[in-house]
Amino acid sequence: MKKLIYLLVLTIILSISISLPANASNSDFRGIIVLKPGSPIVNIGGENVRIQAPPYIENGTTMVPLRFICQNVLNASVQWDTATSVISIYDGTQTVIIDIKNKRIMANGVEYKPPVAPAIRTGHTYVPLRLIAELFNCTVNYDTVQRTVTISTSQQVKVLPVARFELPQGLIGGQELSYKDTSYDPMGHAITSRVWEITMPDGRTLKTNDPRSIMSRPSSGTYTFSLRVKNAFDVWSEPTIQTYTVLPNEPPVITDFASTKKEAAIGEAIDFSYNVINEEWEKITEVRWAYSWFDGENHKTAREKPRAFFRPGLHKVSVQVRDEYGNWSKEAEIDITVKEKVVMSEKAFKFNNPIQGELFLNHTRINYNLKPTAQVLAASNDDVTLIASNNPEKVDAAGILYHDEASGLVRVRYHHRNMLPGNLRILAIAENNTNTPVEVEFLRSGLAGPSLDIMQVGQQVVVSYLLAANKPSGEKIILQPGERIILNSNQRALKNDEVLAGLIEIHCSDKLHFTIAAMEEGRSLETYKELPVLPKYNTHIRGTFGKAGINMDALISGKQTEKVVIGRADAYPGYFLYGFENTTGQYIINNGNRGVLHTITLTAEERVGVFLNPRGTIFRGALMGFNGDICLLANAGVLVGNQEGVILGVLEKGETKTITYLAPSGSDSPVLLIFVPESEW
Repeated sequence: MKKLIYLLVLTIILSISISLPANASNSDFRGIIVLKPGSPIVNIGGENVRIQAPPYIENGTTMVPLRFICQNVLNASVQWDTATSVISIYDGTQTVIIDIKNKRIMANGVEYKPPVAPAIRTGHTYVPLRLIAELFNCTVNYDTVQRTVTISTSQQVKVLPVARFELPQGLIGGQELSYKDTSYDPMGHAITSRVWEITMPDGRTLKTNDPRSIMSRPSSGTYTFSLRVKNAFDVWSEPTIQTYTVLPNEPPVITDFASTKKEAAIGEAIDFSYNVINEEWEKITEVRWAYSWFDGENHKTAREKPRAFFRPGLHKVSVQVRDEYGNWSKEAEIDITVKEKVVMSEKAFKFNNPIQGELFLNHTRINYNLKPTAQVLAASNDDVTLIASNNPEKVDAAGILYHDEASGLVRVRYHHRNMLPGNLRILAIAENNTNTPVEVEFLRSGLAGPSLDIMQVGQQVVVSYLLAANKPSGEKIILQPGERIILNSNQRALKNDEVLAGLIEIHCSDKLHFTIAAMEEGRSLETYKELPVLPKYNTHIRGTFGKAGINMDALISGKQTEKVVIGRADAYPGYFLYGFENTTGQYIINNGNRGVLHTITLTAEERVGVFLNPRGTIFRGALMGFNGDICLLANAGVLVGNQEGVILGVLEKGETKTITYLAPSGSDSPVLLIFVPESEW
């Protein structure tokens, strides 16, 4: 029991008394130290200092507090192993081990038997002065007349750990960074910490314990790497600095671009091939195809790889590739002459071997809006509340964009662009203003931006929202009265002219107050309620709409080309949602039914080819196709005008399939689903 109490006391004393710093330089020289056993006053370099416990003499050996000899004499660090009761003293030149349990002292592999064992008196750990001091190259003299002890400290240079590293030769921008850390401690102590400082090509300096955590594949440019290391006794090395240049990443080069035919008939299959020269370790991540022709009035371009051509004349086909680093190759081009001979019509070619998302170019310029409407067998609405914030779309001041209350199943939609010179955050906030806790379940969300590409943001938010249906979050939290949560906290602030959008779906057990706010970056969230409500500027939608899920069942006869309308009032009677604009107190119509999820079930009485035909001036969107996968509308670029479309697939006779659709932000809303019977291909 006494032994246990001894170890416990020793632990406490050491933990509060001897965790001392050890700087490594000649400035640590303390000179002459004079002490007198029995007195707490010690003269250090001519200055009297009071220490916590006085030295004493036992059996002719001067015993001094461990804290005193480490801090005031040696300027050393101390570690204590509680499991073995072993004390390690390190002053930057060497290490001395004190084994309390076995009454041993060791230095440089040699064991020394102390004349008097370490002891505890008045709550302090005492060690024999002469043995410890001389092991650290100090001189100890005892004046029998004055009964004083004089210690002359060593002036030798302390040994620091050494930071050392090697960087790879000839690293190219985008290539994986590797390095070899060969840091060491000349005294054999473990290296316990590393601090890297990396000055980037743009002048920023970043700190890390591993360069790969902040620049696993660095861009080309000149960097400055600085490394400092620390040993087990908290002694730091001097920095080792190296200037390092990452070589430029060269763009890929397309070679041997060729086609299976130089001349082709209308509807005749054709294919293309090419080779790419690029860094061996780097992948090609994107291929961009395009082909152009003259339609008699204008030059037109389709941004996809052609499988056949459907208009006579000269066609220019190009391909371009991008590597992992982001470099685009130069375009490679080839000319194809298309003859008047017709092998197959565009409809027959693309519906007999359909590829979802392929362009339907409609060279015959049929106005599909004039086609009859297919029979809508049934239409119903799901009980979901839409909180829509798309006005002002161009935000030129901080303020409240929209706010209202809702409960149950809620879908929050926003789409805004920053017109201010400074950065602007668009925050979707849900707050519990009731007197009881509210359970919030996060179902799914689609977020896109910030970006300068408005059309791409509109498409991507639909894609991410529809894909989230396959992997709902299911996360639940409880909002206590007065608590709030930011629903889109991971979207960064908008720079000038950037746009972002979001579709966020949650279920709340009671009413929550939803606010879409535009706040200058850096402004405290607590002040958002002080912001003014921004006025509406144009016809973009903001408001609260119930029943924001539409289910349509349509019967396709297959006797003639028919259409199903989406996003326009003539879809079926009562199609547009009516709602309430909370900030103005007005009843409004959701023209275009933006933010409304459409589930459209189609049954074909005869075999029909299906494509989507946008009816506005510019369009880029997405939907969930017949097979439950995403179809981009279009795969690249945008659809301009109302003549062209995108292939969705084929409905066989008697087959029933479903598509899921949301109008994309930034695009003109109305679209048609067109059903072409096989007899008209």
